[in-house]
Amino acid sequence: MRNSSAAGIAFAAAAVFGFGVGCFVDLPPDGKYICTGDADCGGDGYVCTPSIGAGPRFCCKPSGAETCDAVDNDCDGVADDIPASACYTGTPGTQGVGPCHGGTESCVDGGWICVGEVVPRAELCNSADDDCNGVNDNGIDFRSDPQNCGVCGRGCSLPFRCEDGGCAVPIETICNDNIDNDGDSVRDCADSDCVGQSCGTGCVCRNLSRVETLCSDSQDNDTDTATDCADNDCDGGSCGTGCQCRTARKVELACGDTVDNDTDTATDCADLADCTGQSCGMGCTCAGGQKTETQCAPLSGDEDGDGTLNCMDSDCDGGTCGSGCLCASGSALETICFDIADNDSDSLQDCADPNCDGGSCVGGDAGCTCINGQKTEVNCLTTSGNEDGDANANCNDPDCLGKVCRTSPLRTCQAGGACQ
Repeated sequence: MRNSSAAGIAFAAAAVFGFGVGCFVDLPPDGKYICTGDADCGGDGYVCTPSIGAGPRFCCKPSGAETCDAVDNDCDGVADDIPASACYTGTPGTQGVGPCHGGTESCVDGGWICVGEVVPRAELCNSADDDCNGVNDNGIDFRSDPQNCGVCGRGCSLPFRCEDGGCAVPIETICNDNIDNDGDSVRDCADSDCVGQSCGTGCVCRNLSRVETLCSDSQDNDTDTATDCADNDCDGGSCGTGCQCRTARKVELACGDTVDNDTDTATDCADLADCTGQSCGMGCTCAGGQKTETQCAPLSGDEDGDGTLNCMDSDCDGGTCGSGCLCASGSALETICFDIADNDSDSLQDCADPNCDGGSCVGGDAGCTCINGQKTEVNCLTTSGNEDGDANANCNDPDCLGKVCRTSPLRTCQAGGACQ
């Protein structure tokens, strides 16, 4: 026999669990039957839930692990008691950016909600990153927003408007539409607002007028009836690759590209008026309508493309062919005879090169001269040294025999090395 506290439950249980026929008992408003133990619940897998604090215990039939459905599935006395977990429902990649952060996922009234999270929202002008993309106030046009001009919250009242982040009187910014855009009774290039602004393709506003700046398109860009170089606006301007406008005509500047840059039917050096004296390439200058070699080193170069290499090219006669080398009569001549170098590339160097015969074999010192392919001492004064470097100084050098070895009194070198 169940105790008196469960008497009402017995009748109800009989109606629910089939203990009797013809009996009817109203269910409690919450559909739960109070119990003190499992025996009060009539079997069939029903158990009496644990007591939660001072609250009553109820009959419950376990159905498995607890799920978020407002039902005490595991019959522990509490519905939806599922451990909370971290959650974030915002756009992927925004968590932890700006104010956005995660919350705690909780089961409430049979449904999951993420409590405490902050997710992206539409960007406001408030110096904050509302949409959590890493940029404050992105999307706000501080240059022209009439309500947020330059900074958040600063508005512009008529007649001012927001331009370049500041409240200013309107200015003309479109200078080729024939419209007075700022309402000051002047339009396009005639408005000082347009100075330096484009008035169309190849056209710029200067001095309250239209000025042609594209001088190679065969168009009258500034509509003054003069086109390209014929327009004095183009003087000094480019009329294309290798072409410049000068005094109302095209002038060829590139004189070595095999192109008639100024379209006057004369190309490169053949364009006498424009290219004479001008470069036709590295080591090449236009002269007399022809390419002329001006760089005669290295000796293997043919800068003017006439098939004749450097010193063999008459253009180079008298010109340098490198350090210690001079072009003369179609040949390279060695001119420095003491640098231990084959300057004219003839496999002979210094005194061994016939070009050096009679030349100094010691830089800046007249005490040594190249004679018959040899260094020869010519300064035999006793105060002088061994200028030809042959280990025999002054009168001891056979080169000095009979040469002055002392000036006061006058003495000459004698056989055996004496100065008498």
